Amino acid sequence: MSKIHEEGICPVCGCSDLNYGERDIDSDTMTYDWDCPDCKSDGMEVYNIQFSEHDILTKGKKKKQ
Repeated sequence: MSKIHEEGICPVCGCSDLNYGERDIDSDTMTYDWDCPDCKSDGMEVYNIQFSEHDILTKGKKKKQ
């Protein structure tokens, strides 16, 4: 049976209770290590990072030049 790659789901057995470990962030990707308590497989979830918007917390004033 072929498994679909979905966030939080083991691609080997379909378990939805993965154990997550280290996170690594690169310039355009983020990865999370995982292991599956059911089938004992392990791997990484890979996310592509893409800019979406700014979230302004404090709006300052333009400096005089």
